[in-house]
Amino acid sequence: MNIDYTSANPVLFQFTRFSGGKFITNCLALSKYCVPQDTTSINYLINYPNDYNFRFQKVLSTLPPNVSEMKKWISKYEFGENQQKPALPRLSKTSLNFFLGSHQPAGNIEDLSLWKNANIVIILTNHRKFSEISCKLKGNGESVEGVCGNYCVEKYDNLKGNDWPTWKEFNKAKFNVNNIPNLSSDISREISNFYINNQLAATTFGFDVDECIFEKSKFLNAISELYNKLEYDDFNPYLVGEFWQRYIRLHID
Repeated sequence: MNIDYTSANPVLFQFTRFSGGKFITNCLALSKYCVPQDTTSINYLINYPNDYNFRFQKVLSTLPPNVSEMKKWISKYEFGENQQKPALPRLSKTSLNFFLGSHQPAGNIEDLSLWKNANIVIILTNHRKFSEISCKLKGNGESVEGVCGNYCVEKYDNLKGNDWPTWKEFNKAKFNVNNIPNLSSDISREISNFYINNQLAATTFGFDVDECIFEKSKFLNAISELYNKLEYDDFNPYLVGEFWQRYIRLHID
């Protein structure tokens, strides 16, 4: 069976390492309209999409049992594209959304070229505070600045000209010059030499990590809003809230 690359169901994610991207996709995977990045889960949920308890148990399995296992999180616990890939031929022929992640916009552009009918990109922004915590706990000597490429304030400030928007403004614009009003064409072209989200041929939704991830009520509101944008009508604050509680407990004493 071949993959159906005409499917409109991929939802693309753009996030730098340690910013919480896999966590957000797993919160969405608690909806019957999509699947987590795991072949066993996918093959089951294609037949039983309404089994929310199965979904909840599967996303919980992506969390290490305690802080001492955090360094093994990425290699031992997380779901990802490699675990999802064997199911893509079957999954691509269903109506279920599935997630494709990229740490740089160039990866999203490549995916949009391959999946020509995909039309949604979710971009994680403003995540430095959380990323510093996550990198220290999960990383193996990396720094946030080192894994973010151009997508950190240090590199941005090093590149920016006098008339560029502030890093905060650029985050709010989802790193896309087209979302910044009254920006001159010369400055737009200058910025676009380094930041290419204006080339994304898809609807983009931003998710402000530091604004919500440390407070349960704010986080539930933000995820509920994301469900609405994706037209998922089954947001469950209890399941998402329980998952958030166990996830954030690993990051915050």
